[in-house]
Amino acid sequence: MDSPIVSIAIMLGSMQLTKRLDLHRSRTQKRVLLGFLTAQALVLAIHHLIRRRILRRKDITLLKYLDQPPPSILSPPQKTSQQRLVRTTHMDYDLEQVGQAQRQTLTNLALMAFLYYQFGVVRPLVVQSLLPIRNALAAKVGQVHLFGKPAEGVLSRPWKVESLFAALLGGPDQGGR
Repeated sequence: MDSPIVSIAIMLGSMQLTKRLDLHRSRTQKRVLLGFLTAQALVLAIHHLIRRRILRRKDITLLKYLDQPPPSILSPPQKTSQQRLVRTTHMDYDLEQVGQAQRQTLTNLALMAFLYYQFGVVRPLVVQSLLPIRNALAAKVGQVHLFGKPAEGVLSRPWKVESLFAALLGGPDQGGR
């Protein structure tokens, strides 16, 4: 379920769905907007549930890792001398990851609301109604805390920051290990 191909399939399928909808009707636009807002509320509820489960577990196992900047196409990978050692606990690390996901959801919500109310753009709302739910459930923090998968192998902390563009360009694996 963590495959980028699934995300592309959802995106292409939802774009085909928007071609079949009459998006010029006000009633259809309002239903799409309601579906988008409901999906965003569901994603925030998923993040809240993950946060509650993290706080209930109180995993204070020590975690040490080298801080990695987010991957970028334009900037070369950072040298190890520019990285800093981070000492935290599993609980704090997981809470930080959930917080980042919540900020991303709220930014997405604000951007889509701006596009809808300022320019009347409706088609991206359909795509953004489906992908965030899938991303919240497929996120590594969700896999560990929602589905109870052990934090081993690919799910071991710190979680790698995955970049589709870096993978397509054959760049080095950007990770926190």
